[in-house]
Amino acid sequence: MRSFKVFNSVYIVIFLFGLVSFFGDIVYEGAKSILGQYMFFLGASAFAIGLVAGLGEFISFAFRIFFGYLADIKKSYWIMVIIGYGLLISVSLIYFASVWQMVALFFLLERLGKAIRTPSRDFLVSVVSSKFGIGKTFGIHEFIDQLGAIIGPALLGYILLIKGYKEAFLFLFIPAFLCLLLIFYTKFIYDKNVGDFFEQTRSDEKFGFNRYFYLYLLSSFFIALGYSDFVIIAYHVKVNSLTSDSFIPLIYSLAMFVDAVFALFFGFWYDRNGKVVILLGFLGVIVFPFLVFSTSFWFLIIGVVLWSIGKGLQESVLKAGISNFVKISGKSFGMFYFFYGLGCFLGSSIIGYLYEISIYWVMFFSFVSQLIAVFILYYLTIKV
Repeated sequence: MRSFKVFNSVYIVIFLFGLVSFFGDIVYEGAKSILGQYMFFLGASAFAIGLVAGLGEFISFAFRIFFGYLADIKKSYWIMVIIGYGLLISVSLIYFASVWQMVALFFLLERLGKAIRTPSRDFLVSVVSSKFGIGKTFGIHEFIDQLGAIIGPALLGYILLIKGYKEAFLFLFIPAFLCLLLIFYTKFIYDKNVGDFFEQTRSDEKFGFNRYFYLYLLSSFFIALGYSDFVIIAYHVKVNSLTSDSFIPLIYSLAMFVDAVFALFFGFWYDRNGKVVILLGFLGVIVFPFLVFSTSFWFLIIGVVLWSIGKGLQESVLKAGISNFVKISGKSFGMFYFFYGLGCFLGSSIIGYLYEISIYWVMFFSFVSQLIAVFILYYLTIKV
């Protein structure tokens, strides 16, 4: 009876964390779905948009190593989560921006919030995974999370159609505020139901920080390096007039739906088959650059679907895969996110620069980066 109660409590906590991320993604992914074309509207170049997108991801990921260490030292996981989600409010302040540089500033401030909250949130979620399965835990969390990423762009696409860009950003204050309220309730339920096994579930260190772990970080770096941000994809759609401005967020909604479904699928598959799932998943989507940067609308859609499957892998089992090599902690998540974020920053900047030279260089760079990552993952799959 007690084990059933614990399992039920774990499920509730995973659902609540997913719901928090659901509202967070309405804010962030909604804003991201119109950010590229809005910055273009305000006069930003492809390089500037790529640089801002890459810098945002770098801040979001690279600073997690600091906040992960800090949370472990101070045991301040919930404080980090609350502050990080509180900074979602900055996205709605884009309403007051009149130049693209101010838009970028508010966007980057939200990305700092992401860096603050994510290592602590992932650690808190991973604590309950020993009672449920780490692949399924992150898969379910990502599935609920991505429902917000589907709804957010769709809502903003509708507001953009009937109002305008400024009103769309202002609307995001509502889900940001709801997200902050919900995180306090989640903390109450978490402390009440699963706090009693908070320490014991995270004492099973496997290897420490060894060469296999660093190779895994390197593979994550190359995955991120070659993975173009949707801001650049939206820019590509805009400059090639592949569809209307109001339809671009709907494409992003499609991407987030595919992301959600495959994150859940890969999460359950990972718990059955382990790290080979990560290898096969990324091998299956490696050709997406040749499709997503085409000038055919339907090739674009197919490419976005493949791109989204890869995103689902990154948000679920790529994180879960850390447990194959190292103890789960704020520090290990922070290390993972640092290398991943560095890849995002360099990759988005390089892709933005290459886009202004030739779209074929973008395709080549993205494909080769993914190929290197797959070779590293193959080595780890057969060695560990």
